[in-house]
Amino acid sequence: MYNLPEPACLYKWQWTTVYLSQQQASTCHRVEAEDISLEDFDFHNTQGAIQARKKMLDGKWPGKGSDYIVTGKQIGRAHV
Repeated sequence: MYNLPEPACLYKWQWTTVYLSQQQASTCHRVEAEDISLEDFDFHNTQGAIQARKKMLDGKWPGKGSDYIVTGKQIGRAHV
Protein backbone atom coordinates (compact mmCIF):
# COMPACT_ATOMS: atom_id res chain seq x y z
CA MET A 1 0.00 0.00 0.00
CA TYR A 2 2.77 2.44 0.94
CA ASN A 3 6.17 2.31 -0.67
CA LEU A 4 8.19 3.00 2.46
CA PRO A 5 11.65 1.57 3.10
CA GLU A 6 12.44 -0.51 6.15
CA PRO A 7 12.64 0.67 8.83
CA ALA A 8 9.44 2.64 8.84
CA CYS A 9 6.66 3.43 11.26
CA LEU A 10 3.42 4.33 9.49
CA TYR A 11 2.29 6.36 12.51
CA LYS A 12 4.77 9.07 11.48
CA TRP A 13 2.79 9.46 8.25
CA GLN A 14 -0.76 8.51 9.23
CA TRP A 15 -1.41 9.29 12.87
CA THR A 16 -1.41 12.37 15.06
CA THR A 17 -2.82 12.82 18.53
CA VAL A 18 -3.66 16.44 19.29
CA TYR A 19 -3.77 17.71 22.87
CA LEU A 20 -5.69 20.94 22.40
CA SER A 21 -5.64 22.00 26.03
CA GLN A 22 -1.84 21.73 26.04
CA GLN A 23 -1.36 22.99 22.46
CA GLN A 24 0.70 19.91 21.63
CA ALA A 25 0.64 17.03 19.15
CA SER A 26 2.35 13.66 18.91
CA THR A 27 2.71 11.03 16.18
CA CYS A 28 2.91 8.21 18.71
CA HIS A 29 2.15 7.67 22.38
CA ARG A 30 5.76 6.60 22.90
CA VAL A 31 7.35 9.87 21.78
CA GLU A 32 7.19 13.28 23.42
CA ALA A 33 4.48 15.64 22.26
CA GLU A 34 5.56 18.80 20.47
CA ASP A 35 4.18 22.29 20.75
CA ILE A 36 1.84 23.33 17.94
CA SER A 37 0.57 26.70 16.85
CA LEU A 38 -3.17 27.16 16.98
CA GLU A 39 -2.75 29.96 14.43
CA ASP A 40 -2.02 27.69 11.46
CA PHE A 41 -3.01 24.42 13.19
CA ASP A 42 -0.48 22.36 11.20
CA PHE A 43 -0.39 19.66 13.84
CA HIS A 44 0.56 16.79 11.52
CA ASN A 45 3.75 18.32 10.10
CA THR A 46 5.66 19.33 13.21
CA GLN A 47 9.43 19.72 12.96
CA GLY A 48 9.94 16.52 14.94
CA ALA A 49 7.61 14.50 12.69
CA ILE A 50 9.27 15.83 9.55
CA GLN A 51 12.73 14.96 10.90
CA ALA A 52 11.57 11.47 11.91
CA ARG A 53 10.15 10.86 8.41
CA LYS A 54 13.39 12.00 6.78
CA LYS A 55 15.41 9.63 8.96
CA MET A 56 13.15 6.70 8.09
CA LEU A 57 13.41 7.52 4.37
CA ASP A 58 17.19 7.33 4.85
CA GLY A 59 16.82 3.87 6.43
CA LYS A 60 17.31 4.96 10.05
CA TRP A 61 15.05 4.84 13.09
CA PRO A 62 14.27 8.27 14.48
CA GLY A 63 14.87 7.29 18.12
CA LYS A 64 13.18 9.32 20.88
CA GLY A 65 10.80 6.51 21.82
CA SER A 66 10.81 4.59 18.55
CA ASP A 67 13.27 2.11 20.04
CA TYR A 68 10.32 0.12 21.36
CA ILE A 69 9.14 -0.48 17.80
CA VAL A 70 12.63 -1.56 16.70
CA THR A 71 12.76 -4.16 19.48
CA GLY A 72 9.30 -5.46 18.59
CA LYS A 73 10.14 -5.82 14.92
CA GLN A 74 13.42 -7.58 15.76
CA ILE A 75 11.62 -10.25 17.79
CA GLY A 76 8.99 -10.66 15.09
CA ARG A 77 5.91 -8.95 16.45
CA ALA A 78 3.55 -8.09 13.61
CA HIS A 79 1.84 -5.26 15.48
CA VAL A 80 3.90 -3.46 18.03
